[in-house]
Amino acid sequence: MKKKYNLTSICLYVCLMLSTLGLCGCSKIESQDEDIFSAQYIRTYHEISNKEAQAALIQTKEELDAFISKNIDSSVDVDFLDACAKYTEEYFADNVLVIIPRMENSGAISHKITGAVYQDNTICFTINREVPDILSADMMGWHIIVELKDVEGLPSDTAIDVTYVDVKPEGFWWKKLF
Repeated sequence: MKKKYNLTSICLYVCLMLSTLGLCGCSKIESQDEDIFSAQYIRTYHEISNKEAQAALIQTKEELDAFISKNIDSSVDVDFLDACAKYTEEYFADNVLVIIPRMENSGAISHKITGAVYQDNTICFTINREVPDILSADMMGWHIIVELKDVEGLPSDTAIDVTYVDVKPEGFWWKKLF
């Protein structure tokens, strides 16, 4: 029996591959000397609606404070607040943040950014979701904090696009704990 693929799936796959490879006028978000982005993967303990969760471009300390007051439960998300404590006005003079919220149906699922490109006023991230064969029975919220050097002077209306790719992790997920 032949497997059928719909046109939308094929187009989405081709676009994803082209953007990940940096073709079609895309510019990878890196320089020859060093990567200009790094990421922190913070577990948060309140429910996030993936339908409503939007990645946010944060360019000032005031925008970060507004994001925290709207989206973070300060009574339980202490790790997120601790991670954000280092972002001062001085930090935002040369850098920006992208915060990507995500709710997972298991705490065993982890994430890794595998690609980032900037094109047409949009930062496109590709994030691997490492989904093990055996899942835990807890829901887990994540906030991925991406630190970017503001080398291109990103406009405030820059869009964020996130594509998730499910992959199988190597080994057992609980080995990461030890």
